[in-house]
Amino acid sequence: MRHETKYKCAIITPLFMGGANPQQVELRVPSLKGVIRFWWRALYGNLDIRRLKEEEAKLFGSSHEKIGRSKLSLRIPAKQIRTFRYSPVPHWEGNPSKRFFKLPAAEHGQSFQVLLTSRGDKATHEKYQAIFEAALLLGGFGKRSRRGFGSIQITKRNEDKYQIPQNINDLKKLLEKINPGYFAISDDGRKIVSKSFSGHYPYIKEIEIGKDYSNVDKLLRSIGQASSDYACDYLGFTRRKNRFASPIYVSVIKHNKAYKPIITTLHTSFKPEYRSSDDNKQERFKGAIL
Repeated sequence: MRHETKYKCAIITPLFMGGANPQQVELRVPSLKGVIRFWWRALYGNLDIRRLKEEEAKLFGSSHEKIGRSKLSLRIPAKQIRTFRYSPVPHWEGNPSKRFFKLPAAEHGQSFQVLLTSRGDKATHEKYQAIFEAALLLGGFGKRSRRGFGSIQITKRNEDKYQIPQNINDLKKLLEKINPGYFAISDDGRKIVSKSFSGHYPYIKEIEIGKDYSNVDKLLRSIGQASSDYACDYLGFTRRKNRFASPIYVSVIKHNKAYKPIITTLHTSFKPEYRSSDDNKQERFKGAIL
């Protein structure tokens, strides 16, 4: 049986995403699918690598002849995207020691549609919905997506207004639809924490929702400044051919006229042979934003 859900989505923060032409902004379905699969893995820290791959193949397809292609399909109907130029490092503006620059970006404040279809039973389709909704909530798209850029928020599901999770309790309800019983609310009620883990990979350890910011620019500058102030190996690095992506994701949600950061901390998974000489400044980085 074929099921379809129509989502109306809004771009909350400037989005740097393109194809072969770096000067052209483009909303790309492969990028959307990649982000969804990434967050699905991160939400299942209770599975070992073997089981993780097996379950992922069932949901998203595999080259194995007994599994075949995914039952999930995503489509973004063609739409003209408004663009402008924005800096991926807004906190550098006015600093004479930094080379401030701007790049083409999809302008925040505009909307587009995503059609999510699946083959199979209704329960599996509803799980696809929950995975898609959690992925958009926790992570952004394109360049600098771990630092607040490219945040996309669902505003409608089919013809109904979508209620974006605004607090820890609402967020936990969404995650329960994906991996029931795995997440809990901390004793102080301020964050979501995972109950257990079994793998040396970037699974979710905790999720926090921050304070209100009056506008996008102020929040992005705050995130950028914190990334500079507390730079360390534990927040990611690029050195020659060595690259380590930050295990701290900062996404943005909008409610009324206020903007809030959602910070997701993944397990820091360096290569086994790597030893960092830096102090771990992850908590200070998060504290500067929250």
